[in-house]
Amino acid sequence: MLEARDAAGEFFPLREWVARVVAEDPGVAEPGRLVRLVRDGTLRHCGGHLQDDTTIFAVRRPLTTEARADP
Repeated sequence: MLEARDAAGEFFPLREWVARVVAEDPGVAEPGRLVRLVRDGTLRHCGGHLQDDTTIFAVRRPLTTEARADP
């Protein structure tokens, strides 16, 4: 997704876009939702089609013991 471009040749700002969207709605960080969100956002940016094959995946990292103990 890092190489996805729009008609003007502008790259899709994946990192910034995902950070903003997750900050607005933390529920989209759920892996299945995040994959759909990235796919749909990229397709919108590229005018509905991609020029190359694509793989999107999201991984949920388990909380550490310290993170679970924080209120």
